[in-house]
Amino acid sequence: ANWRLERGIWTSPGAGDMRRCRAACERLVMLRGDADPDERRDLAVILMHSGEFGAARAELRAFMESAHFRTTADPFDKALCFKMMEALQKVQDQEPTSVMSVSSFLAGPPPSEVQLDDRKLPLTW
Repeated sequence: ANWRLERGIWTSPGAGDMRRCRAACERLVMLRGDADPDERRDLAVILMHSGEFGAARAELRAFMESAHFRTTADPFDKALCFKMMEALQKVQDQEPTSVMSVSSFLAGPPPSEVQLDDRKLPLTW
């Protein structure tokens, strides 16, 4: 990460790297899930950035309901999460039936059957 940051390679919507960032965050959540709840928070931020407010709200809610959030999360981090949830509550968007996990991913359609739109584009790598 330091190599990328030192050279000014940023992950942002303008840089076009948001899809890869989202894919990486989704994979981290599937791999670490409840063992590292901070990954859910990070995925929520990326989903919010991508305009998927319902999914962001579901992931952030799962993070805020974790024991980690209640007991060990940084107070500044907690305040930001509450502000983000407040902003997400104002946006009406359909929430998914479950948060990201290996079982929820495997229960969905295979990638070849997913309908692509402006938000869901195939990864080229």
